[in-house]
Amino acid sequence: MASKHIGICRLCKRECQLKESHIVPKLFYNLIKKNSPSGRFRTSNNPNIPYQDGEKLPFLCGECEEKFSKYETYFSQNIYQSFSHSYGIKEFESKSNEISYFALSIAWRTLKYLMEKGIKNLSKKEYAQIDIVLEKWRNALFHENFNDISMIKQYIVPTTYLNYFSDMPTRIISNVCGDFKVYGKEDEFCAAYTTVQVPYLIFVSMAWGEEVLLHNYEVGKKIIPNDIELPETLVWQLNLLHKQKFEEANQAMSDEQRAKITHMICKNLGIVVPEERHE
Repeated sequence: MASKHIGICRLCKRECQLKESHIVPKLFYNLIKKNSPSGRFRTSNNPNIPYQDGEKLPFLCGECEEKFSKYETYFSQNIYQSFSHSYGIKEFESKSNEISYFALSIAWRTLKYLMEKGIKNLSKKEYAQIDIVLEKWRNALFHENFNDISMIKQYIVPTTYLNYFSDMPTRIISNVCGDFKVYGKEDEFCAAYTTVQVPYLIFVSMAWGEEVLLHNYEVGKKIIPNDIELPETLVWQLNLLHKQKFEEANQAMSDEQRAKITHMICKNLGIVVPEERHE
């Protein structure tokens, strides 16, 4: 029998029994497992250990889990199933309360989780502002206040056509990760946002500021996959995730495992791997 976790639900703030919650929704991990020959996936922390599920922790009560589940189901059934079946090249309409809510729910969970783990190198004013943002997001999500949610700058960026991934195409489908960074001089409050990459998509939610280069991918517009110039801040963040953390993990993986995983993912993406090229 699973142990009971009694604590404070992050969303409704009631003391109650907490569920084992995913920070990033399970539907994204399911897609990675679907494309895995073993039905499992690997993480950058322990690349040689296969996992069957994403990280879960006592985070939400049953009622709040159900609330989030409603919007996850909407996104999965109305957007993500057909989008992922097209390998991330199908355009979709993001003008709906459900999509705005879903995107913010991911951002809030990610930022709340990272703050509880401890985000370093921030000033007291920046920590205080993040706390204000988290409470604002929590209140809007808990009360399903779509007017307040619509005022938050959020972007959904398809990754299939991005030149950034041209030399590492498997990262388009094989990756789930979340991050938060503050940009600009200390206490300038220029820009700060969560980044959550999942198969074929990057969700960006602004704690403050906006990203002009992502204007065409703002939630509320038709999202059309294309290659675009990414903001320097987002490139820097992706570099940390892919060209530092993942490369360090890649070095820890055996050549045989690396070759097998790369071959399988490329095959599922329809990418011709080097050994299959013909002169």
